[in-house]
Amino acid sequence: MAAVFSFSTYYLIQHKDRLTQVPTIVSLCLVTLVGILSVPVFGLAGFHVVLVARGRTTNEQVGLLISPSAFALPFFNWLDSIS
Repeated sequence: MAAVFSFSTYYLIQHKDRLTQVPTIVSLCLVTLVGILSVPVFGLAGFHVVLVARGRTTNEQVGLLISPSAFALPFFNWLDSIS
């Protein structure tokens, strides 16, 4: 993602006088798409960095958000078999 964003931005800077040509429009679309998609990717990466810093797993973090009575449902019995 970083390479596509970097090279597309570099291309846009070098060709800012030709913004109506197809390659420049494609580069602009790529920069926009990568910029939008980077928000959830970096957000999820930051969430996992915090989990590692706290010494927790994703299952433990989600388990704190769900009430303990929800684990009494038959659907969650497989959690007992894997731990």
